[in-house]
Amino acid sequence: MATKRGFINLISLLLTGALYSFLATGITTIRPGDQLNVSNTLVSANGIFTLGFFNLRGDSKNTYLGIWYTNRAKRVWVANRDTPIFNNSTVLTIDTTGKLVITSTGDDPITLNSDQATGNATATLEDTGNFVLTDGIEKRVLWQSFDYPTDSLLPGMKLGVNLKTGRNWTLTSWLSSDAVPASGPFTLSWDPTQDSGQLVIRRHGVLYWTSGVLANQAFEFMPGLNTPFSEYNYSLSNVSNQDGKYLTFSLTDQGSDNGSVTSMWVLESSGYIMEGRGNQILNPKWEDDLFCYGYESGSGCASATLPGCRSQHEKFESRTVSFGGTPTDDTNSSLSISDCWARCWNDCGCVGFTNISDNGTGCRIWSGNMEFRQVESGGVPAVYVLVPSNPAKDDGGIYSLLIGVAVGSMQVIFDYTECPIAFL
Repeated sequence: MATKRGFINLISLLLTGALYSFLATGITTIRPGDQLNVSNTLVSANGIFTLGFFNLRGDSKNTYLGIWYTNRAKRVWVANRDTPIFNNSTVLTIDTTGKLVITSTGDDPITLNSDQATGNATATLEDTGNFVLTDGIEKRVLWQSFDYPTDSLLPGMKLGVNLKTGRNWTLTSWLSSDAVPASGPFTLSWDPTQDSGQLVIRRHGVLYWTSGVLANQAFEFMPGLNTPFSEYNYSLSNVSNQDGKYLTFSLTDQGSDNGSVTSMWVLESSGYIMEGRGNQILNPKWEDDLFCYGYESGSGCASATLPGCRSQHEKFESRTVSFGGTPTDDTNSSLSISDCWARCWNDCGCVGFTNISDNGTGCRIWSGNMEFRQVESGGVPAVYVLVPSNPAKDDGGIYSLLIGVAVGSMQVIFDYTECPIAFL
């Protein structure tokens, strides 16, 4: 009897270990009664995508549910980007009415869908990156993540409007790239025209940039798209029918991924559209600058009123520098790097800025006739410094060149009559 009991215990242990291993490596579908927690994941059938709970670097207290390419860390979708969970007791379940619910101890539940199921619902992570909740009897889609995009557009996703439901498919940047997934300042949407359509980026709801109309599988102001140097070759489709008006894309080849596709467009927190692994900017012709000032020609940047104290020959450049004065800090965690830029650009006394927090939020502003010097990086964060974009141009005497020598470095200081700036 003891031998038999020992054999049964051994089998039980083996089965328990196998089950744990199975859950640890991920399953594809969850059903009513299943619980997805922080220790296991869903993995699509061919292992392309993974869904699970995660924390971001330097932030162990906020937990999110997201989807990412299995072979890279960048999240392509976040379920609760603006409502993080503050503990690790989090689970994803399907309740008895067929609703996907994120629950955790001490937090209000987060319900992802409103439609109820007629039978047992199932939620499956597909190889497209779409997480789909399906009714068990009618087999209709109750909810899918593709209808609720965050900052990334995958092949097969849509930008535009669903004319049946009125839902807009729009990308919204993270507040801070790779650090704060909360909704940021930029949105990317599809603006259909009579014959074609164009991509539109807005910053806090105000027009920021347009791509130019789609023609011959290209946009006028997206020089990085479908060129001989592109990482991927795209087939762009402008769809307009009774169901919706939208843009979608597919890949005509695998590019440099050699079959392991990781294609996506990502709307970055600075307003760029990045391609693939994040090493190529698709838009626009101001790619040498971080910001779209509005006075550039042939870039797609929306025209904007130039502050009276600014010049078209000025811009901000990222430099590793040390300022001599005391900055003004704003620790508001809802401020992104583009908010700091706008604040500095429109403040005649501002000569430089950066984020104040390690997670890329808040603003540190330097104002007045401050000098700065170039330093070795050594962990010193970069600062965006106001410089003339063409220092050799005298521009009718606006700039007067002063040369001063500091210990171990040379400083070239430009004195602007209304907005003093410093330049290295």
